[in-house]
Amino acid sequence: MKEFFKALGQHKKEINYFYFGSFFLFLSSLSILSSDLPLFFVLYGLGQAFLEVCLLLLVSHFLQKWAPRWVFSLFIAASFVLLLLHFTQFTIVRVMDTTVGYIFKFFFGSGFEHLIAGFQALNMNWTMIGITASAILLIPIMGLGFYWITHRLARIKQFSLSVNQITSAIVIATLSLLLLDMIAYPFIDRSSHGKYKKALPLGATFLSPASSLFALPPCHVSRTVLQ
Repeated sequence: MKEFFKALGQHKKEINYFYFGSFFLFLSSLSILSSDLPLFFVLYGLGQAFLEVCLLLLVSHFLQKWAPRWVFSLFIAASFVLLLLHFTQFTIVRVMDTTVGYIFKFFFGSGFEHLIAGFQALNMNWTMIGITASAILLIPIMGLGFYWITHRLARIKQFSLSVNQITSAIVIATLSLLLLDMIAYPFIDRSSHGKYKKALPLGATFLSPASSLFALPPCHVSRTVLQ
C-alpha cells in the first residue's frame, strides 16, 4: 500500500496548462480590476485564485487517471460554469454590492412559481426566457469546446505535473494565505472585512475579525420609579 501511494504521488500527468492558466489569469484579473480593494484583499484574491486552480488541477489529475471519460467531461463543463459564476459574482458585487447567492435566492428560493414571477418582474416574455435558458445550457458545451481547443495547443509542447507537486502547491498557497491573514488580522475591522470579502474568489478568508465589544455603564434605576 505504501508503494502504491508513493507511485501515485510521483506519477506525472500531462496537464492542459492553457486552460487552467487561462482560468488563473481570469480570476486574477477580477481581483486586479477591483481597483477599490485594499492591497490585502487584492493579494488574498490572487492567492485564492492560485489555490482554486491547484485544487481543480488535483481533481483533474485523479479523474483523468481513474474516472470514465464522460465524468472528466462533466468536470470540465462544471469548471467552465464555475468560471462564469466568478464573473457574475464580480459584476453583481460591483453593481449591487451583493453576492450571486442573492440572485439564486431571488429566482429559486420559493419554488417554480416564484421563478416565473422573478422573470416577469424583470419584464421578460417567454421568448426571452427561452433564449436565456438555451444560452445557459450552451455554456457547458462552450466550456468543453474551449478545453478541446486549448488541449490541442498544449499538446504542441507538453507539460506534466505529479500529485506531489500539485499537493505541495496547495499546501504552500494555503499556508501563505493563513500567514497573510495573521499579519493583517490586527489591522482589519469587521465592517471593512464584510464589505470587501465578497470580491474574493472564495468569498471568505480563513480568519475573520472579531466582533467589537463595547462596555456599557451599569443602569441605575431610581427606587421611586420602581415604586
